Amino acid sequence: MFLENGIDDFLAKPIDVQKLNDILEKWLPAEKKCVESGRPQQQEDRHEARDTISIPGVDVEAGLNNSGGSETVYLDILADFCRDAQNRIDKIFAALYSGDTRLFITHVHALKGAARSIGAMRVGDDAADLEESAAGADVESVKYKTSELGGTLRILLQDIETVVQKASETNETASDLASLQLELLTAALADMNIEAVNKLLLEYANLPLDNKTRGTIAEVEELILLFEYDKAIQKVNQLF
Repeated sequence: MFLENGIDDFLAKPIDVQKLNDILEKWLPAEKKCVESGRPQQQEDRHEARDTISIPGVDVEAGLNNSGGSETVYLDILADFCRDAQNRIDKIFAALYSGDTRLFITHVHALKGAARSIGAMRVGDDAADLEESAAGADVESVKYKTSELGGTLRILLQDIETVVQKASETNETASDLASLQLELLTAALADMNIEAVNKLLLEYANLPLDNKTRGTIAEVEELILLFEYDKAIQKVNQLF
């Protein structure tokens, strides 16, 4: 329907950042292409990460592709997945026991997409199967599959957390706060210049930050998503 009405292209989930890059390069006018491609470095990072990151049940290569090929970004996404998935599985069980099928399917669908995005194909496929069963109202099958998914997911989260923690300990160095240009971030937030804010946050993703600093930046990002710019500025000020 969209294609028939003038939409020229599409990209299916899970989003492969490199494919997104290709589509943007295809459709953006030449005068809008002001950033040099970082592919050579991304490919190098991808090969290094594939050798250093190993998680049972996770296609690291696929996860890296979906993260733009950056090991640093991928590890951040893995950490975010752990936080979200634990909260998500709790909501899945709550919806199951309350009999809210619609909410149950919504949370299972979200987990499916997130799992496939990081390369956790088995969990993604199990969630897809559970989503289909729930839509068919097969109650007993849904209960059994939900229990199985919960067990598989918890093992996966433990394995991911081990890898993320190990990487954090390896990279545990004091951050160079000058490289964060916090004054620029604060000014951009005060002006509600979201384009400038996003540009800075993207730059942070590739910086070697210590755990405390990266955690604070993650909190700032969450506040921005909630349009809590004043609170985001207060959080940034904690880094000075």
